[in-house]
Amino acid sequence: MLQNVTVIFGNILLLSGSRALGYTGTMKIQYKDLTKNDEIRTTQLGTPVSGKLLESPKQGRGLKKTLMIYSNAKEIGMFNEAGSVYASEIIEVKRDGAWLQVTGQPQINGVKDLYIRSFAAVQ
Repeated sequence: MLQNVTVIFGNILLLSGSRALGYTGTMKIQYKDLTKNDEIRTTQLGTPVSGKLLESPKQGRGLKKTLMIYSNAKEIGMFNEAGSVYASEIIEVKRDGAWLQVTGQPQINGVKDLYIRSFAAVQ
């Protein structure tokens, strides 16, 4: 069996080959390739929960650091609700029936972003 093979199919990057070929690598997708209405998993509630993107992460020439989603919090005993999450809290997206790891999210940094994050932690 081949080791460390990288195969690229469109916007989806498969590391260590394809499961269809018998490999058990980690499938990944870039944050910039997410689209509105994608089914996602996020960690904003502590435990990973599924949800749906309500907007695309693309913004002009850059990427948004926060996104509006509809969170299925009912999975962990809370109420389902729409709200914003940090890009770094989106961990997986469902494409063609398989969960793909999301990479390349913009990170929170700078004085304004630190203020926003600290204010959100207080509430």
